[in-house]
Amino acid sequence: MGSEIKFDAIHSILNPKSLAVWASDLYFKGEDVQCQILKTGINHTYLLKIGTEKYVLRVYVKDWRSKVEINEELRFLLNLKKEGINVSYPITNAQNELINELNAPEGVRFAVLFSFAEGDKIRSLGKGHCNTIGKTMASIHVSSLELNLKRVKYNFAELCEKPILALHGFFEKKHPSMLILGKIESYLRPYLNSEIISDCPTGAVHLDIWYDNMNINSDGKVTLFDFDFCGNGPFVLDVAYFLTQLFHSEADKDVYLQKADVFLKGYESVRPLKQQEKDLIAQSGIAVWVFYLGVQARRFDDWSNMFFTANYLKHFVGLIQNWANYYEIDFDIKQK
Repeated sequence: MGSEIKFDAIHSILNPKSLAVWASDLYFKGEDVQCQILKTGINHTYLLKIGTEKYVLRVYVKDWRSKVEINEELRFLLNLKKEGINVSYPITNAQNELINELNAPEGVRFAVLFSFAEGDKIRSLGKGHCNTIGKTMASIHVSSLELNLKRVKYNFAELCEKPILALHGFFEKKHPSMLILGKIESYLRPYLNSEIISDCPTGAVHLDIWYDNMNINSDGKVTLFDFDFCGNGPFVLDVAYFLTQLFHSEADKDVYLQKADVFLKGYESVRPLKQQEKDLIAQSGIAVWVFYLGVQARRFDDWSNMFFTANYLKHFVGLIQNWANYYEIDFDIKQK
């Protein structure tokens, strides 16, 4: 009796073998395509091999991004490619289209084929790497100055208010970590709503530049990818988020300071930071980390449920506090 019931799906992982046949027909004129799963995270990523050539296929989770939002992400990437900036860029199919629609069990999902970023992910970045990353980030910001994407605008509501509201659906307001987040929200409000940040240069931002979203080859060439969180906002958000990642990966904070310095020097060799931006690096880093807690809450059903617990929340908030303590931030003290 039960076997006669047809169940809907809220989340599926598409078979690499089926995708290989699909990609062969639509992109590679019937050539033999090898396809394997790279990652099933926020979206699903597959590695495609045709002989010695490699490509990356991203299959967006259903209803995660609209077609308009994906179009804007790809427009951003193609603009960066045109400017000669090293990014993984989208590739058109046989119909000269960038976005494909796949009939998945849960409904239509979008898929895009990207160029392969040569090199490897390097968790412990050297000083030379940090300098190059700084130059690359600044080049992206110069290219996207005042660029307006039809995507999210990263402001106080998106970075703090909405994420913390989403967390209330999982944790009690009186949970110690939630009480700290409430203080963080109150602390950040005057900074992210101030004239100081409104005077910071804005444009299209990546918002997720860290070692896991770049490959570095043997010559030190850095290629960025995964612009899934790109949107509109002050450039200092990208600068701050990279520095927070660098901070948490370096146990020796003297080494962190040295790498942060060469990163910032690389960045400023391309685009000098305004004093207002420098003054907001510590607060901006906190804001982006709060934002990503909200992402984990929003994607509990199909991604974060394996780790999204009260202990994890305590750990994550602890990381924010470590960064804040290092920069002598007291969440009980608000901006005057």
